[in-house]
Amino acid sequence: MSPSRWYSWLLIMSFAAIAGVTGATIAKSTSSGPPRSEMESGSQTEIVSALLAANDSLRGEMGRLDRQILASQPRDGPGRLEEMASSLNTLRVVNGAVAAVGPGLRVQISGEFSAAAVRDLVNELKSAGAEVIAIDGRRLTVWSSVYQGGQGVLVDGALLGDQATMEAIGDVGMMRESLERRGGLVALLKEGGTRFVLTERTGAEEIRVPVYPDAKVLTYARLAPASD
Repeated sequence: MSPSRWYSWLLIMSFAAIAGVTGATIAKSTSSGPPRSEMESGSQTEIVSALLAANDSLRGEMGRLDRQILASQPRDGPGRLEEMASSLNTLRVVNGAVAAVGPGLRVQISGEFSAAAVRDLVNELKSAGAEVIAIDGRRLTVWSSVYQGGQGVLVDGALLGDQATMEAIGDVGMMRESLERRGGLVALLKEGGTRFVLTERTGAEEIRVPVYPDAKVLTYARLAPASD
């Protein structure tokens, strides 16, 4: 039996018990019989006083049970549950636990570029509002690393070679404007020998970014309790 039904049952039974006692006493007090003595009148007064006190106690108990029943009911309605589900899905997308799709910008780079240049491009896209980024089809997350190896630039251990394709889901216009602004990062890298091809991907050609392949199991970090 659920807590709410249990409290409702208890409330009904308590009321029935008090009502039964009250009815029985009233019936006894109104029955025909010989004239009551002063002692009987005093006894009835005590009974009435006890009943009044019992009724007051019952009202208090009913109020307490009502509060417990309300407390046992779910405080969050469907809207709150939908909000929680949406937040969970957002976290799963951000952490790379699920594939993501959306409008975005494809940035193809070739020629001379370093790990520092790739990191700068990633940061530039993030600053322009990119929500999800992949390099050569590999999802970037908080776990990802871009570094310079002996043979070239590596992303999470995968060698890029002399060309790479970056895909970013987000506001296409804002990302493109950020990359192509006068005196910006792309202009600076072009001076160093890096070639760029920017392609907008929207509608039927939206960008699809796969799941991050190296899922992590947390050992030390845990969810912090909600503050009051």
